[in-house]
Amino acid sequence: MTTAARGAIGGSAGEIGSAHRAAAAAFIVVHGLLEEEVQGLLPQGGGAPVLVRLEVDEPTDDIYCECALGRRAWVQAKHQLSVGVDGKGLKPVIEQWAGMIRDGRVEPGDGLVLAVRYLTGPLEALRTALNRRRDPHSGAPTGEQQEALDLLRKQLRLVAPYLPTDAAERLLDHAVIWHVDAADAENVLIGEPVLGRDARLGAIQLRSLVENPDAAARAMALLTGAARAYAARRSGGDMAAWRRALSNEGIRTTTSPPGSRIGACDPLRLGVHRSIQLNNPHGSELPPYVKREHDSRLRNIVDDVIQGESRMVTLVAGSSTGKTRACWEAALDLEERQPNRWLLWHPYSPTHADAALQNLDRVGPYTVVWLNEVRRYLAPTDPAAGERIAAGLRRLLSSPDRGPVLVLATAWREQWNEMVREPSRDQPDLYSQTRELLTGTCIEVAESFTVDEMATLRTRVDDARLLHAVERSDAGRVTQYLAAAPDLENKYRLAEPPARAVIDVAIDARRLGHPPDIPQDLLEKAAHGYLDDHEWNRVSDDWLGEALRYGSEECRGAVGLLTRVRPRPGSTGHNGRPAYRLADHVEQTGSRERAREFPPASFWDSIADVVEDAGLLFTIARHAENRGRFQRAIGLYMQAVSKGSTRAVTQLVRLWERAEDAASAEAICIEFLDKADPDILYVLARLRDRGGDIGAAEALYRQAANGGRGEAVEDLTDLLYRVGRRVEAEEFAVHAAILLRRTHGLVRIAQLLEKSGDLAGAEKFCRIAIGNGNSNALIRLARLRKKAGDLSGAEHLYRQAVESGHTGVLVNLADLRERLGDFAAANLLYQQAVEKGHYGAFENRARRHHQLDDHARAEEFARQAARYGDLRTYGKLIRLRLKSGDRAGAERLCGQAAKYDQDWALTRLADIRTRDGDTAGAEELTRQAIELGVPGAIERLARLRERAHDPTAAYRIKRFGLDDSGRPVTSLPRYLGV
Repeated sequence: MTTAARGAIGGSAGEIGSAHRAAAAAFIVVHGLLEEEVQGLLPQGGGAPVLVRLEVDEPTDDIYCECALGRRAWVQAKHQLSVGVDGKGLKPVIEQWAGMIRDGRVEPGDGLVLAVRYLTGPLEALRTALNRRRDPHSGAPTGEQQEALDLLRKQLRLVAPYLPTDAAERLLDHAVIWHVDAADAENVLIGEPVLGRDARLGAIQLRSLVENPDAAARAMALLTGAARAYAARRSGGDMAAWRRALSNEGIRTTTSPPGSRIGACDPLRLGVHRSIQLNNPHGSELPPYVKREHDSRLRNIVDDVIQGESRMVTLVAGSSTGKTRACWEAALDLEERQPNRWLLWHPYSPTHADAALQNLDRVGPYTVVWLNEVRRYLAPTDPAAGERIAAGLRRLLSSPDRGPVLVLATAWREQWNEMVREPSRDQPDLYSQTRELLTGTCIEVAESFTVDEMATLRTRVDDARLLHAVERSDAGRVTQYLAAAPDLENKYRLAEPPARAVIDVAIDARRLGHPPDIPQDLLEKAAHGYLDDHEWNRVSDDWLGEALRYGSEECRGAVGLLTRVRPRPGSTGHNGRPAYRLADHVEQTGSRERAREFPPASFWDSIADVVEDAGLLFTIARHAENRGRFQRAIGLYMQAVSKGSTRAVTQLVRLWERAEDAASAEAICIEFLDKADPDILYVLARLRDRGGDIGAAEALYRQAANGGRGEAVEDLTDLLYRVGRRVEAEEFAVHAAILLRRTHGLVRIAQLLEKSGDLAGAEKFCRIAIGNGNSNALIRLARLRKKAGDLSGAEHLYRQAVESGHTGVLVNLADLRERLGDFAAANLLYQQAVEKGHYGAFENRARRHHQLDDHARAEEFARQAARYGDLRTYGKLIRLRLKSGDRAGAERLCGQAAKYDQDWALTRLADIRTRDGDTAGAEELTRQAIELGVPGAIERLARLRERAHDPTAAYRIKRFGLDDSGRPVTSLPRYLGV
């Protein structure tokens, strides 16, 4: 801080004027203060003592704050700060922060704070990005926020090249920006804080003041008030009020981390299957455990955790294969090797996702995080909640001060594939954080015991249940037999029609996205549609009670088809009525068998009548839409809109656009414009753009861009360019990059210029985007250099992109090295890419081996990629086989891929049939894909109808979809208001 600035607030710590000192004597701690004076400053009555120094000569100055918990915050207060397009405005701040990190002055939980009175756009993006790094529930940063972080990292490398990468990342962990004029200390003290997330989460994130969230909000507001005073260059005399408030609030409230001692946990409550009950002289709930191949891999991970590393593992296999039991044995291994040190935390109440969101930030060292059926956490009905949980888990696993922790998760194979599969270009990316989290965590569990393992069970185990299962299980499926899976299947198949109908409702609800607890109301109201007239007329008056009693009966002492979930007193879940949970083995088997069945009308009507959650209505509507039932989807989306879902508005607009009903699409957007939602503004802008109303579209695009919708910048740039206002397009793109920190327009200009053949112009705008912090533009520029034949220049740019965090570019680098004949370097880069979760490496390597006629090796790469849920390599090989005329080989590859994802393989097989001119065979496969909910299958069916010279059906299918029975629809409902 300058001398003039110091004088404006009263000088340094050693030169504070007497009047100033008198005003704050009860509060301010200065160098050399005697111990008894310090004691005199502590709040009475158990409050948390907060010591503050003003204008200290520390590497980071202005305000220093310390609490009794030992955590500290250094605050730099600025009236305003201009970041600049290259981030140079941050240089003095970064220099001080880097010095603190280099000298080892900053410890876990401390905060490095920049307090500003006026918040510019770039600082706002950076503030939010830094907050998201600390908030485990916020999800990934947006493109603009990531660009702000990249700009900060760039300046950090320039200012402090001496800092190693891990130290630089630690700096970002400690850094926070306060917009002090946005805070109102009085409002925080008396009610809902104006600062919102910053006030409530700031202290929790920094852990610099207190650990109780409510008290944290109060303390953070008071500290923010002090920072505001300094940023505005005002006297700090009013800080005595803050001192008194802290004394009166009694804010010291520490909270213990969640979890229980492992020895106190019940494995059955954690999800380990109850075994069949036979003669059991040992009296144990669980049979003895026999280690298998996956257990040795689990043991290696436990070894790493014992050494102090934080690790996550996901056991992947079908139902009742021993995944959860293996996790429990790993937890027991930890307890045996480090007795009484470890806690086990199983988040499940009030819901699994809610429990994780509420308490994940409290997880401390030596905790096993138990995520049985991880899909409940990472893919709940609200995808944003799952992404926040995934982000929080990533943060937990990468935080040295919170480790070691062990995250134990399980997943069915189809659920794993859904979570780790990269979406197609026209689909939203719902699981980006989840994919990053799960990368490298998969351990496959075999569906059956090997011959040697079966021999071990027969000769070395003295347990009647195990021996009974060994003798009677089919093909080594011992764990399934122990969980009474065969008996459950038989019970399901032999059920009377009413009981079978109730079970089928539960199966359909689960496979279409309903959470595990299915309300009795839904089972009751939907079941009649699963019975024909003869069956319905024969049911008794107590048909529902009889069906539920039958479903709840235990099989061999293990679970039944349905397990009642009784609501606790005072619970409002499911309107206080009971709910039922389907046995997971029956869920998996039934979902597979009913996969090609579209539920009857009673199911959809009951969902609309019973479900109150907007997010769940949206999820089930998407399933209907993916199955081409646009009428059903519109009904459920409208229900979701009536309960507050703006996401559903955008989906409705898409369907009405598809049906060429622009009036309904515009009407619903206009009705919801008062919410000022940038997504709705953007959708309406697109509608006006397509309708030719350029002026209205331009205005709406601008509003959406100012509201944070980056695509609006790109589309407005495109619009201006398209109507011949090229100079305005370029000026707007530059303006948006500088003032809005949104570089989408610059990249779009580069795309348009490249398309027109102006590679030099495209390069120019890529470089402008890079200069404004868009590291993604490095990749586009590299491709332009590669297109121009400058391979060395392309390689240099790709390496810059990798250094900026775009690790997927390792695949591009490997491809370049391959083209240059450096296969050793290429293989190393491919391996690094796979380790980072970028499975395009398999596709490139498979292509190369195919070209060398090494088909066995090429297929091995396809299988490796498929194990990670990525089937693009199979797709590439299938296309190559077809191109070379090897139809039989292509079909054989489809069969291999079907083991990993039958839905995907169906569409590829349909493509082969189409290529061969077998339109009828292709249509049959495509209709199967539609019933499985494969995105894009309905469009394929429309194209096949065109090939069959049925343009009317093709038009109706494409515009209006199918009815419940699979026939083309003639129209869709219009919008009549919510």
